[in-house]
Amino acid sequence: MEARMELHRAHLLLVLFISQFPGTAPFPAQDPPKLVNGIFGGSVLFPLNIPPQKRVVEIEWKFSPKVGMPLLIAEFVNGELKRPNEGDRFGHRLEMADETTLRIKGLELEDTGVMDVRVRFATSAILEHSFNLAVHEPVPMPQISHRLISYTADECNMTLQCQTLGKGGLRLSWKMGNPLRVLEGALGWHRLTDTGNELHLSWRPTTSNSTITCLVDNPVDLKNTSVDLFNVCQDADEYGCFSWVRTTMFVGLGLQITIIVLVNILERKDWNQCCAGVDAGIANMAPVGTNKPTKTFYRAHKRSP
Repeated sequence: MEARMELHRAHLLLVLFISQFPGTAPFPAQDPPKLVNGIFGGSVLFPLNIPPQKRVVEIEWKFSPKVGMPLLIAEFVNGELKRPNEGDRFGHRLEMADETTLRIKGLELEDTGVMDVRVRFATSAILEHSFNLAVHEPVPMPQISHRLISYTADECNMTLQCQTLGKGGLRLSWKMGNPLRVLEGALGWHRLTDTGNELHLSWRPTTSNSTITCLVDNPVDLKNTSVDLFNVCQDADEYGCFSWVRTTMFVGLGLQITIIVLVNILERKDWNQCCAGVDAGIANMAPVGTNKPTKTFYRAHKRSP
């Protein structure tokens, strides 16, 4: 029993002694896949974080797209980046950021996939890394539209709607003030719809916070746009006043046109009646030279001796 314990102690001392020399310690198991987010047209890095005392002999990068077969896209041997097939989808978009970090430039949406990296050391040990690359589109600028529900001097009720033309994967949120902060106060003055893109407000003009901001983001980009509630409610008040003036003008103009039309109709009616009386009088007058008694007298006068 004592001999076995002495042998075990000697083995531990030997392992401890060997581990003091560079390149001889065992490497940790493969790390879980690391998420790398990139923006369309931008660039991403695949860092390996290898200790400087470890001498690297060769690095291989294998890319697996979402659709298609895995492809060996690059090798780093003797300090030089080699491309097994320069005619693949990455073309001239690959370069080394340092001796162990690969960079992809000019990202495309189809670059989304899994990047597997195998590192071979001078000790013949092998270390593997895996990266999940996700390429996102830039976030489009959102737009805020408003719909006024009611307005008084004390309270302005409205609905704000935030719209964006982006595809899925976008997150939308509302904030207030400057600098931006989450919506505060009693829940009675603001309410979000289930989709989150509509915000119902019961805002009091006497409050100091009048700026509401809509933020749209994805893992790599963020855009926002703001609206001033004071201006929205003020415009609504001015629009209401303008609408009343405009309505009054239209009613007055309509009355004037109606009066003019009625006067023209009455004048035309009187004129027609006058003309009808004149025509009747002319019709009752006998034509000159056609009187029958005169003609008879002429004939009787001619026959007398």
